[in-house]
Amino acid sequence: MSALRESVRRHRHELWVDNLRVVLIAGVIVVHTATAYVVDIPWYYDDERAASGLWAMVIGLPTLLAGAFGLGPLFLVAGVFSARSVARRGPVGFTLSRLVRLGVPLLVFVLLIQPMTDWIGNRRSERGSFLHYLGITEVSVMWFVAALLVFSLGYAGLRHLRPLPTVTPSDPPPPAADRRGHDDRGDISRGTGTAPSWARRAVPPTRRTSCTRWCSPP
Repeated sequence: MSALRESVRRHRHELWVDNLRVVLIAGVIVVHTATAYVVDIPWYYDDERAASGLWAMVIGLPTLLAGAFGLGPLFLVAGVFSARSVARRGPVGFTLSRLVRLGVPLLVFVLLIQPMTDWIGNRRSERGSFLHYLGITEVSVMWFVAALLVFSLGYAGLRHLRPLPTVTPSDPPPPAADRRGHDDRGDISRGTGTAPSWARRAVPPTRRTSCTRWCSPP
């Protein structure tokens, strides 16, 4: 039951991550849509562009700021969870996971989706084959995935060469039975001699000389 409560608590605690991702991805869609009214790019559909430049002036600065700094929080969240994943799986396991989750989609896009899109879109104006566009393919809109993969592999390599120090408690908390005086390690009620370490630490130094129940053998 405690494991179930912990899972529910962790799930609720990290809902903010999903909300942040939804807001940022929605902002990415809005920024790319507004870019058609701000930047004159030939391959944008521009038959219905605004007749005046007022609209471009109004949304130009917000679009520029969002494009420059909007994806920063996504990199930050990815970095936070990457550190946790490396600590849990180790550098090798983390690397394999990122190669599957980021590397495979990136390869599918670069080797299949991007050249096929160019080939189908330019069939009327150009006579290039699929292999021609495969030779000039690029990362394109998957630049974020490529950058995240590079950062992830770099962090895994750093943790492999310089692992984080492992923190181990010198004296872990005693089990519940020890707190009740029924454990066989230093059991006061059974007269084995000494009190448990947690009990000795709990008694102030000034009271240890006069303590008869916890500090001295019966």
